[in-house]
Amino acid sequence: NDTTKNQGGKPATTFTTNFYLSVDSVYQAASDTLIGSRTILTLLNGASNAGSSSVTIPLGKAAGTYYIIARADGGDSVVETLETNNTKSYRIVVQ
Repeated sequence: NDTTKNQGGKPATTFTTNFYLSVDSVYQAASDTLIGSRTILTLLNGASNAGSSSVTIPLGKAAGTYYIIARADGGDSVVETLETNNTKSYRIVVQ
């Protein structure tokens, strides 16, 4: 499950939260693997939207510690004054 909150001063139009598999907790477009997404309809300023998404760890992924990174507005479709508060990472262990 994830919760996305609009911390801006204006409503956000429809956007997608993308979920990535990463070797570290920092989103890097060139190396992180997209493993799922969730579309969020218009989100009023100050409002939150909670939902669930299924993600799939790629077959053959070596055992070890990874991170799932949730990146709100993954397609950069919403004009924002602060783009640096769109990601959150979660540590996981693949066995």
